[in-house]
Amino acid sequence: MLGNEPDLAAITAELGTRFEILSNTYKPFPCGIVIHPVIDGCIALSAGYQAHEERVKHIELRVNPLVLELTGRRNPQTTSEAKLSVYHSAAAALIFGHVTEQEYRNELLCDAHVTRLSDRIDAVASALVREDEAIVTLELTDGRSLRHHVEHAVGSEQRPMSDSDIEQKFRGLAEPCLSASRISEIIRACWNMDTLEDAGAPIRLAAAQPA
Repeated sequence: MLGNEPDLAAITAELGTRFEILSNTYKPFPCGIVIHPVIDGCIALSAGYQAHEERVKHIELRVNPLVLELTGRRNPQTTSEAKLSVYHSAAAALIFGHVTEQEYRNELLCDAHVTRLSDRIDAVASALVREDEAIVTLELTDGRSLRHHVEHAVGSEQRPMSDSDIEQKFRGLAEPCLSASRISEIIRACWNMDTLEDAGAPIRLAAAQPA
C-alpha cells in the first residue's frame, strides 16, 4: 500500500480461498532463528551418538554467512548472548540432545563440558548454504567422522513442526510454572477449542500455580 508501485488488487485476490495464516511457522528453539539448522543437525547426530566432549576431536559447522554475522559469539556471558551464539547452541544440542530455555540458563554458560566442546567448534560461512540449511560434521577421537546435512531446518515452511513437536515445546516452556497434569489439561483444551463451551478455559488453566 505504501510502496512506489502498490498492488491494490492483492488485497482481495483469492479472498476467502487463500489464508496467509496457513503459511505461519513456529520456532522450535528459543534462540536466533539462523542457528536452528545447526541445532537441528546437532540433535540428529546426538540421537545416534552420545557426544561427550572427550569423544569429540573437532566439529565443523558449514553455515550461511548470516549465522556468523548475527550469532558468532564465542564466549557468551548472559542468557541473551547465549541465545545468539551458534557455538554455545551447537555444543548444548550435541551434549543434551535438545535445546530448550534450560540450555540457556546462566549456570550452563560456564559448564565445563559445554565450554570445552564449544571451543572445538569451527563455523565456516558459505554463500552456497541457504539460511535454513546447515552441514554439521563431527571428527571423533577414534578416527571416525559423522556428518549430517540439514536441507531445511525443522520449523521451516518446508519442514513444519508436527503437533507433537509443538506440544513438546509448550511442555518445556510451561514446566517451570505448572504441574505436568495441568500442562496436559491445557494441551487437551487447546486441541478441543472448537468444542469448548467457554473459550476462556485454557487461559484460566494456564494461570501460574502457587509454589
